[in-house]
Amino acid sequence: MTDDYEYSSDWVSGVAPVWRSMISSVAPRRALEIGAFEGRSAVFMIEHCAPLGPFEITCIDTWGSGPEYGGVNWADVEARFDRNIARAKAKHANSTVQKIKSDSVSALANLIAQGQAGVTTSPMSMGRTKRLMC
Repeated sequence: MTDDYEYSSDWVSGVAPVWRSMISSVAPRRALEIGAFEGRSAVFMIEHCAPLGPFEITCIDTWGSGPEYGGVNWADVEARFDRNIARAKAKHANSTVQKIKSDSVSALANLIAQGQAGVTTSPMSMGRTKRLMC
């Protein structure tokens, strides 16, 4: 990833080799991210999947306080997410990002109700709470 993104944390570098291997094997067209924070993993997915063809990612996060993140300024985190995603989309016009500001249970229920979580997708663990939908 290039230096023009804004991140305060790095939860991606440690799993990046595994993700690259999975992406080269699966060439995913769609992804679901639960817990998007500043968008680092979404940007990674866009940068590595969009060159292979059109790519869609749905990012779910509350962008609000959680017990594991004491003292985080969530407005700043969400603003960084928005800027990072805008930069990634500008570089990869064939990428689509659906941002859902909600808790994961409600968001997933709504996606299922809208028919966006079809049974033809096959989830694979991407690390922590990330899921890849092919």
